[in-house]
Amino acid sequence: MTRKRESVFEAIEYQAVYSWLKNEYIGCLVEKNTELLLEYGVVDKHTGQVLGFQIKNQVINIDFIGSDLKGYIQMKPLYNFQGAELDEMTFILAARDKKEAILESQKVGQKKDDAPLPFGVNILIGFVNNSDNELEAELTIVSEFRGTQES
Repeated sequence: MTRKRESVFEAIEYQAVYSWLKNEYIGCLVEKNTELLLEYGVVDKHTGQVLGFQIKNQVINIDFIGSDLKGYIQMKPLYNFQGAELDEMTFILAARDKKEAILESQKVGQKKDDAPLPFGVNILIGFVNNSDNELEAELTIVSEFRGTQES
């Protein structure tokens, strides 16, 4: 039995999550349709850099980093959120270094205290380990936030 493609990815539901996430660090969202999956990406509004994509309960990192958002983006599995259900959404915020990742974690933590994350929404915050080859850069997760507020 095939699940309906739009189940958790309905635009209205996603827009609500985006409204929660929107701050100085996160910019616009990039939507990329494939035959099998509906994928969403988050872009740094200051640099145009694609920070991360999520597909169902698996977060994936961007292999090819560039500001040409219409171009082809290769992706690889990065992090499986333990215990995530198929209907959960996991977002990743990728900071430039550990210090910035910790600051972002504090911001999200404060925001979460004021307005709890919607149930089934997870946020991972990390920083990119500098590498000579940008395509091999890896993300180190420093914080995990999990939505507990029933809608």
